[in-house]
Amino acid sequence: MRRWLRLLLLGVMAVAAVLASLPLLLDTAPGRALLLRNLAALELESGLSFRVRAISGSLWGTASLAGVELHDPAGRFARIDRLAVDWQPLDLLSNRFSARQLVAGTISIDRLPRLRPSSDPRLLPAIDIRIGRLAAPRIRLAAGVAGAHPRTASLDGRIDIAAGRARIRLLAAAAGSADRLALDLDAEPDRDRFALAARLTAPPGGLVAALTGVAGGLDATAGGRGRWQAWNGRLAARLGGGNLADAAISLTAGEFGLAGRIDPAGLVAAPPLRALLAGGLAISLRARPRDDALQVTATATGRWLNGRINGRIDRAAERIDDGDLALHLADGAPLPAGLRLSGLNLTARLSGPWLAPAAELRANAATLALPGNWQLDGVTASAIVDANDAAAAIPAATIDNR
Repeated sequence: MRRWLRLLLLGVMAVAAVLASLPLLLDTAPGRALLLRNLAALELESGLSFRVRAISGSLWGTASLAGVELHDPAGRFARIDRLAVDWQPLDLLSNRFSARQLVAGTISIDRLPRLRPSSDPRLLPAIDIRIGRLAAPRIRLAAGVAGAHPRTASLDGRIDIAAGRARIRLLAAAAGSADRLALDLDAEPDRDRFALAARLTAPPGGLVAALTGVAGGLDATAGGRGRWQAWNGRLAARLGGGNLADAAISLTAGEFGLAGRIDPAGLVAAPPLRALLAGGLAISLRARPRDDALQVTATATGRWLNGRINGRIDRAAERIDDGDLALHLADGAPLPAGLRLSGLNLTARLSGPWLAPAAELRANAATLALPGNWQLDGVTASAIVDANDAAAAIPAATIDNR
């Protein structure tokens, strides 16, 4: 009996020794080669995959990754010549990514990725993130990514999102122009802490103008004073010398509010839509926390357009549920020549990823006049639109004239 107990104990000790040595075995040349082969074979549901040519240093502390590539189903779309990582991998066992520094050499973005629709459309993983220093001094954007010409930008900062507190400090800049984005955020509800300062400077012809297609120079600031329980600030933005936005921002015990005016006509290229937005819009927005969700209500009122949207945003899943949108077009609104509408009301039910939800649309118009002296009375149209799947953008639509 004692012999069997001794053998059992020796067996347990041997298994424990093997398990304890696995991390050390992985941090050898053969172990790193095995890791690189398995990484290349890993592909996310969206089609995103990674390649790394070589790893030097220690996987369990300070390492350098050479030849990092990002692929989509069509092939490589970005690469990083060298990525220096000083991290604490055991923190992953506590659902936390911790790195003292994450420094890239040259990031080259050859084109924008073309990813497949995913059943999990969240932008951020459900994990704490702590990066003491995040640096990308050279981000090269190929022609076609941000306009017709190649561009170069840089990024520097730190990110700490953990234990109920978010601290983010970022500075992004473009080479060859005065484009600058500075963000400083510190939010910790349990300690009644909230501070925000942000500024975007984007001159005509710069990187932001190339990315957005906005011709005029853009300058925007957001900031204020107070704490989480009572914070008041202001959002101000100018576009090409004119006002783009002027709104009061408030935060009251986690409830976000915004009220003021915006004039988005300068952002719109299509003349008919620009005419509808002329004179600007009075806007109001409230976002109230409800458990793990936000209940959002927003209104916009202009000379020709009035709109309202309500919905529940699941912050963890990054989804909108029970969304309800209503839009009214005033009679006499400027429309393309030969087209006239009266009594137009559009409603929509929204659900799905909050950046690309599916919508059940319904439009009613008392009168629709078309070129050639055609007139339809009592028009109703309906459609189902999935913004996350362009191939099925309008799978069903009907028009009834009663």
